Amino acid sequence: MKYLSGIATLLNNVQTGEEQGCLRKFTQINSMLNPMTRSELISALATRHPDLNHSDVSSCVITLLNSISEALSRGRRAEIRDFGTFEVNRHPPRKARNPKTGEVICVPSKSVPHFRAGKELRERVDYLLNLH
Repeated sequence: MKYLSGIATLLNNVQTGEEQGCLRKFTQINSMLNPMTRSELISALATRHPDLNHSDVSSCVITLLNSISEALSRGRRAEIRDFGTFEVNRHPPRKARNPKTGEVICVPSKSVPHFRAGKELRERVDYLLNLH
């Protein structure tokens, strides 16, 4: 729903002549609606490195993702310098309310994966998105 309101705002800005920042907003909305998939990543890498077989690139990407997943499932961090860090955030058990009935329920503890972008990645994304 928030995507639709973002698109409506974008169209309104175009119609009123406020084109400054309009392309950047469109790029952000488009990237939210069309994220890069694993197969697209593999194809992009295979195109960038024509000396490697598509199956070799696929194997490397899958091995990398499986290694990160395995490290996280063991409670370890996975750090890729200049890219970012994958780690597990642990949320303790807590009491919450069912919004429909107001009943107090106990939410069990849980562990969730978390990615924190490295400084170089943050700066690169900021630079590229602010070019427009």
